[in-house]
Amino acid sequence: MSDMKAEIVGLAERVEGPDGESLSILGIAETDALAVDLSISRREVEIAALENGVIPRRYQRSIGTLGTDGQVALLDSVVAVVGLGGLGGVVCELLARIGVGKLILVDGDVYDESNLNRQIHCTEQNTSEAKAEVCRERIGQINGAIEVCHHRCILDQSNARSILEPSQAVMDCLDNVPDRFLLQKTCRALGIPLVHGAVAGGMGQVMVVSADGEGLERLYGPPDEADRHGVEQSLGNLPTTVATVAALQCQELLKIIVGVGTPIGDEVLFLDLSSGSFDRVEFS
Repeated sequence: MSDMKAEIVGLAERVEGPDGESLSILGIAETDALAVDLSISRREVEIAALENGVIPRRYQRSIGTLGTDGQVALLDSVVAVVGLGGLGGVVCELLARIGVGKLILVDGDVYDESNLNRQIHCTEQNTSEAKAEVCRERIGQINGAIEVCHHRCILDQSNARSILEPSQAVMDCLDNVPDRFLLQKTCRALGIPLVHGAVAGGMGQVMVVSADGEGLERLYGPPDEADRHGVEQSLGNLPTTVATVAALQCQELLKIIVGVGTPIGDEVLFLDLSSGSFDRVEFS
């Protein structure tokens, strides 16, 4: 460990921080070189650097809020994103940039032209390509230190537990209610928090379902009585609302992993971008 510290510190660059303090910064090229020299992964180099007071340059603008311990916690974390469409695409983008160490991606669908209005990884060139494959490739372009495990499948009773079991938290980015209830059931059985998000037109909702708390039943009623879809069928999904809800989901995840901020808790956050209203509602 002392040799590793010496190598990391030796390759670090000294720069001036925002308050005039001196910071030790490690660039991507240096991180790659250390990973090869030490026969460890880039992520392990980043964690070792942070633990020794050296900040990977890519996280320099995050440390002021998250702290080095918080960034290490993120790099050590495993998060599943189920559904890689509008919400899931933006969630993957943000989690890759913030430095979640391992992402488990789940989606069996392919892009089509109707996805171009809101799905951040969908382009005119990749319609008909698998969402899981495109998201995996995009994450690698953003942050090569992240480990990505992608499943080109629909989550169902036969595979849900085995796919989600390694996760510390799960992001619900699905587009139908029955699959959301299956996801919630699996997370409860595994004791994993579920961060739920949904969008319809300019409206959205975010909540965190704990392993032992009330959950989606408060929004949709009993699973066997809930409709498959909501008003999004008629209102559609605007990219502005999708990006807002996905960002709020990721912020709740940071609270779970890092402990930064005040969690939503047993409330649901409803938002209406057409009126600019954000309301936290506690169900009795």
